[in-house]
Amino acid sequence: MNDKYWTAGSDGPNFIYLCGEYRCSVREDRLYPFMVGAQHNARLFAIEHRFYGDSQPYDNWSLESLEKLSASQALADTAYFLGKMNEDNPTR
Repeated sequence: MNDKYWTAGSDGPNFIYLCGEYRCSVREDRLYPFMVGAQHNARLFAIEHRFYGDSQPYDNWSLESLEKLSASQALADTAYFLGKMNEDNPTR
């Protein structure tokens, strides 16, 4: 999360970048979506998919651990994140 351009309690939007199936290695303030977000006083988020990059939920790669490596789980993770992100302002 980067709230450098956002003022708490403001009506600024939230910009979310889903890194997908790779490590989020580019600094968030260098990505084009975040450059646009900064111009709109947005709160900026980058989400890394579990099992990719540093987002490893388990210490091993067993079949039992990999059961959570699915598109359905990725969508559920994103929905959970959106709910948590908007707890402070549920009208967004």
